This record gives sequence, C-alpha cells and structure tokens, in this order.
Amino acid sequence: MVRSAQRDVVPRGALRALVLAALSEADLHGYALARRLEERARGTLKIREGSLYPALHELELEGAVEATWTRAPDGRRRRVYALTRAGRRAAKGARAEWLAIADMLHARGFVRFEQLAHLTPEEIEMIDQQLGPFAGRIRRDRIVEQAGYLARGDVDGFEQHFGKL
Repeated sequence: MVRSAQRDVVPRGALRALVLAALSEADLHGYALARRLEERARGTLKIREGSLYPALHELELEGAVEATWTRAPDGRRRRVYALTRAGRRAAKGARAEWLAIADMLHARGFVRFEQLAHLTPEEIEMIDQQLGPFAGRIRRDRIVEQAGYLARGDVDGFEQHFGKL
C-alpha cells in the first residue's frame, strides 16, 4: 500500500549527516533535535522518531555521539545528545560528502527525487566516477532505488527495503 507523505522524507544516509550537523551547533535532546532539523528545512522534512532514535543509537555505538541523562524543567528525565571529538570529525566529513554529492547532482540538473529515480546505469556510472573520494556512493547507498520509492510517495515500500524514514 502506498502511503503519501505530506512533507518530503529524509533519504536514508542523509539523516546521519543532518544529525551530526545539528549536534555540531548545540547539544540537544531527541525531540528538540527533530524539531531543529525540521525547522532548518523550513518544514519540508518530517523527522520521524522511528528513524531518528535508531540513527542516534548507531552514532552512539560508533563513538560519534554521547548521551547523558538530564532533567527537564518540569522534572522529567531526558537524554541529551552531544558530539564527541570523533563526532566532530565525522560531522565535517559527512557535511563535505553530502555537499559534494548534492552539488554534483544539482550541477547536472537533478533537484527532484523523480529525476534521480530515472538515472540509467550509464549515468550512474558516470556520476559515481566523478565523485572523487566519494566514488561509489550512488550505487553503494542505492540512492536511485531510494529516490524511486520517494518519488512515488511509497513510504511503506521504502521502509520495507531501507528501514524507517
């Protein structure tokens, strides 16, 4: 069943870079982090708990993020996430990587999921070869396949193949 999203969803792989970028500006608890990301995207993205918390947990296991329990003003406990030194290095690298990929795609006129979804194998190979140190990311991250699901608004299909958005 195709479930239509009111706002664009975050492609898998991009969420990591977005989280690292937001945490490089300030330590945040999960809900505040989600709202910060949505605010930065001017409401065009919906950050779902089902994808945010697993991404934070993965970053924590990698040593890029550390979480500490604190108390909110109302007394409730919450986890606040902060970048470690390794996380700051990862944030710089992730930002550079996604900007390079996005810039290269935008320079070729790719600005919508529909366009990426229709790349031919030859175009994918050409783009992948031009990514320099990021060569292979289009294929490895299955960006074209992800774009196909998102272009159709098939969030369920996307989540079945790539996990929660």
